[in-house]
Amino acid sequence: MRHPRYRITPTTADIGIEVWGGELAQLFTNAAGAILELITDTSQVRKDIAIEFEVEGRDTAGLLVNWLNEIIFLHEAKEMVFAEVQLLELTDFYIKGRLQGEAVDLNRHQLKNSIKGVTYHRLDISRSGEH
Repeated sequence: MRHPRYRITPTTADIGIEVWGGELAQLFTNAAGAILELITDTSQVRKDIAIEFEVEGRDTAGLLVNWLNEIIFLHEAKEMVFAEVQLLELTDFYIKGRLQGEAVDLNRHQLKNSIKGVTYHRLDISRSGEH
């Protein structure tokens, strides 16, 4: 059985997600995948265009928030949807990734949620037992 990578959680804010990963890189990748899936059904997105991007943060939480917000920004600014994210480099204060996707085509892509940004509300990065 495949373990879930994330789940939607109850929150007073718009949408909350809980994300799992065996290591920090996997956590960042799974969180990005959750954002992509909240935007649209990624199985309907072609991987025609690759965009590399990088962000910095003053700590792990800040890096995660900036990483996810950059993905949301690229979706909005480039009017694209993404099928996949790859983490290329990760340090304590820097992350580089690659998104693969295509221009939004409303005949094929149903935009599920308009995400304005990721916040620190209830953000907690910790090690715990297996799920």
